[in-house]
Amino acid sequence: MIIKYQKIFSEYLKSSISVRDPRNLYDPCSYILSLGGKRLRPIILLMTHDIINKNLRNALPAALSIELFHNFTLIHDDIMDKASLRRGQITIHKKWNLNTGILSGDVMLIWSYKCLELYDSKLFKKLISLLNTSAQMVCEGQQYDIDFTTISKVTKNDYLKMIKLKTAVLLACSMKMGALIAGLSEVESDKFYFFGIDLGIAFQLKDDYLDVFGEKKKIGKKTGGDIIENKKTLLYIFALNNSDKDQKTRLIKFFSQKPKDSKTKIKSVKEIYLKSRADQDLEKEIKFYEKRAIDRIKSISIPDESKKIFEKFTIDLMNRDM
Repeated sequence: MIIKYQKIFSEYLKSSISVRDPRNLYDPCSYILSLGGKRLRPIILLMTHDIINKNLRNALPAALSIELFHNFTLIHDDIMDKASLRRGQITIHKKWNLNTGILSGDVMLIWSYKCLELYDSKLFKKLISLLNTSAQMVCEGQQYDIDFTTISKVTKNDYLKMIKLKTAVLLACSMKMGALIAGLSEVESDKFYFFGIDLGIAFQLKDDYLDVFGEKKKIGKKTGGDIIENKKTLLYIFALNNSDKDQKTRLIKFFSQKPKDSKTKIKSVKEIYLKSRADQDLEKEIKFYEKRAIDRIKSISIPDESKKIFEKFTIDLMNRDM
């Protein structure tokens, strides 16, 4: 079923991209959109809409809006993180230049808003308000993420709040948009929104796990990136809480440095994560949010058949290795 939505969205995306001037503004947009990815957000939007109202054509502009917004954040995230790879390919600011990366990201943001102009005024107001609120929260999450690299102590609750804002709200926004376009009320649409929040948190925690313990060829980027950037994920927080004095001292020291040769740092930090069983604690946390997401779906007033689709989607997403 997921392949169905991927195909429908990919065809719509392809038809929406055209060669236009100035090329140095729009070619980078086409480039990042052509890199693929999971297309998780538009797929979730289309899936939600399809289960409620079969006319998927109505949901496609909003699905494109969400994908454009998401890719805008990726371009700017890569600039802030000084990342050289995105989905296994050269990042925009490396392939072109920094200014092009910033401006191309900006135009994708504007494009995402313009997609919603295709809806009638009443629905447009709901959708644009939801996207604006979500966009602001994503920016807040990104700032927390940046701040955490320089703060000495980050708690589990601090981190969960950050990923809720930076990652989960956009998944939740996608689901609620799908429900609203399908004709559901705000109250009923909010049930899908809160499912999206829990799914988004579980999704990001799994990403954090794969960043350290995944395979480069599968995840499409250099493993250990969070360690290199001194990002205090739950793996770091759990390891710090579980470690003895010596391990704790070493871990803090590693996360105060950015050596030119990062191999030793990555290897040593991974060893501390494993010895402190931080990886096991993180897997428990992923399972907690996975279960909570599935429980949310069970409480939504949709046929059992439809609930099973969302449950399977959630389980498959959490079992991924990329």
